Amino acid sequence: MILYLLKPGIEQKKARWGLIFVIPSIIFFSLFSFYPIFTAFYTSFFNKKLLSLKPPDFIGFQNYTYLLKSPDFWNSMRATAAFTIGTFIPIVILSLILANFIISRKRLISTMVVYGWKYLGYFTIIFIVGLTTIPQSTHEAALIDGASKWQDFLYITLPLLKPTTLLVSVMSMLQCLKTFSTQYLFTQGGAPLAPINVITLNIYHTAIRDHRIGRASAMSIILFFIMLIFTWLQFRVSHSEEVSY
Repeated sequence: MILYLLKPGIEQKKARWGLIFVIPSIIFFSLFSFYPIFTAFYTSFFNKKLLSLKPPDFIGFQNYTYLLKSPDFWNSMRATAAFTIGTFIPIVILSLILANFIISRKRLISTMVVYGWKYLGYFTIIFIVGLTTIPQSTHEAALIDGASKWQDFLYITLPLLKPTTLLVSVMSMLQCLKTFSTQYLFTQGGAPLAPINVITLNIYHTAIRDHRIGRASAMSIILFFIMLIFTWLQFRVSHSEEVSY
């Protein structure tokens, strides 16, 4: 054991070099992800205003209790939930259909179609990867047994794509929870605010328009924990057991 530690093997050397190469990314991620989160968490306990020169007062959980009683906050939560549910379901279904359609088409056409879409193309690629892991012999056996294309898709492809479908669902929901620019542009065009006032837009208005930095930080922390739950689900799904064929 001592000799093993003193003379590390090839795998240990590779792991060390891998850690060295990852360190810059960890530092970058910490500066631009962890630091803002910790700053927002700290600020959420103070009555901080954007343009005030007065030192902020520590108010404990008052920002959180205010938000839990605020109709505007719960309206943002409902708008966010409605947008997320109404967006991620079509994204998952359409990307699965598109992936199943182009998997047997020419590569050039496939890349053109996928590149033309934003998240739909991104999730289509994930579904294509999932489809390529299903052995062709499985589909051939189903066709030999008399299954139609629709039955093959419904009873063979869909069950075997369950881990991929769950992963895409969680990832698309995370993207929907972070939505901001679309709603912001609509409000700049004169659209009513209440139906599309998702929580990210509410955070922006609370901080920039109302100068309530502490209250906006509290909302961002609530959104952070919601996304943390979905990130944990994504981690669990991505590390789930592979399907055996």
